[in-house]
Amino acid sequence: MDSVSLVDMTASPPHAVSIAPVASGPEPMKFSPDGKFLAVGAEMGTPLATSNPLYHEHGLIQIYALTNKTLSLVATGQVGRWTEGIAWSRDGKTLLVQSDRDRIISVFDFDGQTLIAKPDLIPTGGPVAFGVPWQ
Repeated sequence: MDSVSLVDMTASPPHAVSIAPVASGPEPMKFSPDGKFLAVGAEMGTPLATSNPLYHEHGLIQIYALTNKTLSLVATGQVGRWTEGIAWSRDGKTLLVQSDRDRIISVFDFDGQTLIAKPDLIPTGGPVAFGVPWQ
């Protein structure tokens, strides 16, 4: 079991205030523009050889709500293999998840509780990370 720790940087000394279990291989993470949600991409063994017992056919995106310095899981969706990048829209209602091995960008609508998968974007290149300006 992997985990993500929320650290209170205003405390002296800074310390973890919440530890949330996450799916296997968390790598990209990004807070929503309003800071209320944390998106965590999980590789789920997708970079491994298909013969490896830890290999899975897809990765996951998990959305955690941040309430009173506590992270709690609110939504999960399937994404491509080898998740590397996450970007939120400025309004926090759309989420993009880049998967390097499949060379796709998964698109989700998010209403604060549910992820709704939309058609994948298929770029001509293969970015391993990306971002969007919020301002």
